[in-house]
Amino acid sequence: MDSPPLAIPSPESHDVKEVFAFFGLAAYHAQVFEQAALHLVAALEVFSLSSSSARTVDSVYGEIEKQTLGQLLNAARRVVAIDPTIDNLLSDALRERNELVHRFFEQNSENFIVESGRKAMIDRLRGVTDLFQRADRAASDLFWPISTAMGVTEEVVNRTFDRMIRDAQTREAALASAQS
Repeated sequence: MDSPPLAIPSPESHDVKEVFAFFGLAAYHAQVFEQAALHLVAALEVFSLSSSSARTVDSVYGEIEKQTLGQLLNAARRVVAIDPTIDNLLSDALRERNELVHRFFEQNSENFIVESGRKAMIDRLRGVTDLFQRADRAASDLFWPISTAMGVTEEVVNRTFDRMIRDAQTREAALASAQS
């Protein structure tokens, strides 16, 4: 299942709100990448079990969700051969994710003060967003053959996604109705 990446918007300005917006976009895509790594490791673990039930799958996810992104990538490397180019991409995304979450604003404290610095920050955030999108696609490409072999096909995922959309629309309609 290969969906095109979301387009990374261009900034409307270089003010503080834009920095925060692009930081949020980068953090979102970092989490999407992290979830792809989690699903990959979970699929590898469940696939290696002699039998799996919903309880087993829940248990596997419960344990895997406690792992850091670095631990997830290392777990995947122990089980599946990852092409060195893809492995470098995943490692770069891990490093950038850690920089983003733990040090981005500290490292850019002076940039944040002036417009040209905020522009540089936004450019960097747009770049790491692209990196996270590419890493997500790479992790997903590793995941889908395993997932499909386990019966989790694109059709199953699409049905789940359609249900999520309906549920969200139902909640939104209920909220709008309650507010009027």
